[in-house]
Amino acid sequence: MYIQGTAECASGCVDDTEFVPTDDMHEAELLMRSLSVTRPGEPPAPIDRTSRALMHEVITGMRFHEQQEYRHGHASKHPVKLSDRLKDPLNKLPFHGGANSLHTKSLRPRQEGDEIGVLFTLVLERLMLLNNSSSQPRMSTIPKGAADPQDFHRTCWKKFAKNIDDWSIMSYDEKYQHVYTWLFKKFTMDPYNQVMLPGPWEKRKPRNDACWTGFWMSDRELRDLVNEVLHDCNNVLT
Repeated sequence: MYIQGTAECASGCVDDTEFVPTDDMHEAELLMRSLSVTRPGEPPAPIDRTSRALMHEVITGMRFHEQQEYRHGHASKHPVKLSDRLKDPLNKLPFHGGANSLHTKSLRPRQEGDEIGVLFTLVLERLMLLNNSSSQPRMSTIPKGAADPQDFHRTCWKKFAKNIDDWSIMSYDEKYQHVYTWLFKKFTMDPYNQVMLPGPWEKRKPRNDACWTGFWMSDRELRDLVNEVLHDCNNVLT
C-alpha cells in the first residue's frame, strides 16, 4: 500500500509522481519511539509533530535515493549503474575492496575489530594514567591518537592484527605476548630493542616509534599495563 505524495530531492527538484511507502512512516515512528525512551522501563517521551515530520522526511529521502539509477548524487562523464558494476566488480568497483582495489578493505571478522576496539580504549586509559602519574606529565603535548580511541583504533588495528589469525579465539598467554610485543615496539626508547627505558648514560631514541614525544615507561610498567588491560578487557566482554 502506498500513500501518494510529493518527493523532493536534495537539489530541489520535485517529482509529483513519486509515492511514499507506508513502510517509511512505520520505520520513522519506530525510530522516534526508540530515541524518545529516556530510561529502561519508562514510557517514551512525547514526540512533537515537527520531529516526526523531520524523521519521516529523512527516511523518505533515503528511500528515494536508493531507488535512483545513479546514486552518487552528481553528474559524471561516464556513469555506470550499480547493477552493472556488480556484474564486473574487479574492473568496475576499484574502490570497494576488489583484487585491483585502490583501497583494500579489511576482511577480518567484525567481532575481532570490536574486541580490539575495547582493548585499545583500555590501553589508552592506562597509558594516560602513566603519563599523569607524577606532578610533571611525561608528555607536555598529548597527541591526537592518544586522546581519541576511535582514531587510535582506525590507525593501528590492521597493523596490530597483521600476524594473527583471529584475536577473539587466542588464549590469554597468546594475547599477552602479542600485546606486550606490540606495545614494546611502539614505546621502547631503546634503539637496540632490549629494554623499555635505557639507563641515564645509555643511548636512547629521540622519541618512541609511536611519536609520543616525551613519553616513556619501564619494563615493569609495561608488564603491569598488559596484565591489567587484558583482565579488564575480559571483564568488559564477558
